Amino acid sequence: MVLRCSFLISSANISRCRPGGFSTYILKKNKESTSVGVSLDPAQGGHLYLLEEPLRVRQTVIFADMTNLSTR
Repeated sequence: MVLRCSFLISSANISRCRPGGFSTYILKKNKESTSVGVSLDPAQGGHLYLLEEPLRVRQTVIFADMTNLSTR
């Protein structure tokens, strides 16, 4: 079974999110799942990457400023 989850977070809530929270839950519950995360780089004021080390092999993290990403 393939399960795709998407989380859309409004710009007002971006600063309160911590990379790895939703991903940790999903990756632990479904041992075959993989994920892609986008977060502001900590060097640019983003939060530290909190995903547990054993789960990181199943996640691709992209450090980028989401306000600069195009929706086109």
